[in-house]
Amino acid sequence: ERLTLFKTKLVNFKRDMAKSKIYCKKAADECYPPALTKLGMDFVNGIGCAKDIEKSKYYLKKAIDYGNDPKALFNYADILMKERNRDDIDNIDKDDLYKEAFDYYKEAAKQGLPEAQYRYACLILEILEKKEQRDYNTDLNDNSQSEDLTEDENINYETAEKNLKNSAKLNYPPAVYKYSIFLLDIKKCTRKGMEFMKKAADDGNDEAKFKYGKMMFEGYNF
Repeated sequence: ERLTLFKTKLVNFKRDMAKSKIYCKKAADECYPPALTKLGMDFVNGIGCAKDIEKSKYYLKKAIDYGNDPKALFNYADILMKERNRDDIDNIDKDDLYKEAFDYYKEAAKQGLPEAQYRYACLILEILEKKEQRDYNTDLNDNSQSEDLTEDENINYETAEKNLKNSAKLNYPPAVYKYSIFLLDIKKCTRKGMEFMKKAADDGNDEAKFKYGKMMFEGYNF
């Protein structure tokens, strides 16, 4: 009888966005990092409020300053990268935005956030690829924001692999596919690469389905 009553109450329970916002704001006013992050993301997505990127940045940065919250680090970095890629914002230093975002992704990755590990690894691979292009073609005019980061001792294939692998093992879908490509193209580990390619395909990645099917057609197996 008590269980039935409990279930009935659950069924009749309605979300109260107004009260949720009030109590979340109270926690944020006390500088509780998860609450600050939640408010920041509400302003990004327009949940219970109008979208406001500046307010979002304010709360996310506060969550970083008061608790180094990994989700705040990741989402703040995402905002910086989007601003860097916009053409309609004047008076910004794209180099500084890139480096700042890179550092935030790196810190969130250290804390084990799978989406940050994936993004951090992708940036490392992008930087390494551009460096190799410059090494092969000294006439290449590349003033990209990644250039100054090549002195970072963590910019290497080992760090990229470690983060991709960790993210993939946590079943972050983009990382599963990216790790399979890394294993096949860079590490030349066909068996292991195909295992992750199959997982990505089974998880619904269309490109992985096509590539895995093509490899089966060509006689690859493991």
